[in-house]
Amino acid sequence: MDRKKAFFILMALWFCLIAFYTGYKEYNLKFGRSVMLRVIPVDPRDLFRGDYIELDYEISRIKAGQRIIAPYGGYLEEQMLRDGQTIYVELIKDGKYYKSGNLYLDRPKNGLFIKGKIERGFSGFSQSDFTIIYGIENYFLPEDAGREIELERDMNKVTAEITINSYGNASIKHIYINDKKAEFKKQS
Repeated sequence: MDRKKAFFILMALWFCLIAFYTGYKEYNLKFGRSVMLRVIPVDPRDLFRGDYIELDYEISRIKAGQRIIAPYGGYLEEQMLRDGQTIYVELIKDGKYYKSGNLYLDRPKNGLFIKGKIERGFSGFSQSDFTIIYGIENYFLPEDAGREIELERDMNKVTAEITINSYGNASIKHIYINDKKAEFKKQS
């Protein structure tokens, strides 16, 4: 096989990979189940990523003593969990929003749940608490829109509508400020 042919095959594979990832995210946004989550203020600073806001959710912070259901049906202590371990969080409707319920090490067979990864360490409450990362913690914005939404987020006026597919994977669908869908316009 000559170099030119190998190059085009490699480029085609990269294109297919990017198209699959984009299609997967779009499919989740269109056909996933929508839920509303409360956002907790976080103050990010990163000059290289452009305008974005960092979101933390009430369901991300898990208090010590939370019930963790093991694959065999028993319960685990949170000390048995390790960094980077996949965990599934049951979502329970609480008025307009959802809150966390039981935690599962294996994907539940039914019910509404979101998939995340455990992150140990100080999570804002105590050393025995831990955080779950869902992959929906960053939301990129048009240029110069970050400051406006950060101020509202810091006053607990921001919520997020996310979609969750049947495997528990989540994507941010919309951001709301004061219960109104945020519309970001590029400033001239």
